[in-house]
Amino acid sequence: MPALAQTVKPLRGWMGAVAFGGGSEEGGGDPGGSFTGALDGSTTSLVGAWSAARRLLTSHTGALIRVRRSSDSTELDIAPDAAGDLDAAALAAFVGGSSGYVTRIYDQAGAARDLIQATASSQPRVMNAGVLDTENARPVCVFDGADDMMNAAYTAGGTLSLYQVAKLNSIGSYPMLLVLGDGDIELRGSAASGRPEFLSYGSSCIRATSSVGIYGQYSASSAIPGMTQAWLDGVAFNTAVASGPSSITSVRLGARSGGYNAPMDFSELVLYSTAHDSTLRGGLQTIQKDYFATA
Repeated sequence: MPALAQTVKPLRGWMGAVAFGGGSEEGGGDPGGSFTGALDGSTTSLVGAWSAARRLLTSHTGALIRVRRSSDSTELDIAPDAAGDLDAAALAAFVGGSSGYVTRIYDQAGAARDLIQATASSQPRVMNAGVLDTENARPVCVFDGADDMMNAAYTAGGTLSLYQVAKLNSIGSYPMLLVLGDGDIELRGSAASGRPEFLSYGSSCIRATSSVGIYGQYSASSAIPGMTQAWLDGVAFNTAVASGPSSITSVRLGARSGGYNAPMDFSELVLYSTAHDSTLRGGLQTIQKDYFATA
């Protein structure tokens, strides 16, 4: 397998505006052709790659997110800058002193499985009164825990590996950071234990210690038949699950059908349709941990 690539760069300035997808886009892309994506060396069985912070693949040449500004509800695609980071200056120029809300996180894997939220009141925030929302100086989408959520269509079997960077800000009644299917796989806070847990097909895998309020790199691997295991910043949850889901029908951020909204900060989600071995999993965990400084 090719070596895993990693790009860690500071946020850069606005590089101009270009046409994209029938609308306008702010940002610079890769005019010099020197960009290397963090996932360029690990594309086998990649089925979804969503990031509010960076360009993940050289093959992705479009925007990262689409943003609605609160002052007049105008929307604009925000592209990465030449370094591959979200063009924060372009976003600030568009939003001004108002707030910015994310209507779409583009799927960089090329399958057009964009995470979407068309209802204004349920869109997560990326800029608050002219100030970029960040964790460790990286952009985040802030989900309010009341009604914010995003959804992407996706149908596949239950074998998977996932990598998500997020922070659960509080635990109420089982807040959902990530839901695959309608509860087939859940990364959530446990109201019973007060700790994060990974739920696979009705069986839970609970973290030994609390990580509420910690900006972390969550990952999980599930195989049919076989075990499901979850990790936070590379450290395994204290139990594994003896079964996994038979299929997945959707990807949801921030809630599941019927509520259970999560007050969280979200940066990135990567999804594969295979169960990764420890070497590949460790490499992908490190790529996210190093870029977002979660460990």
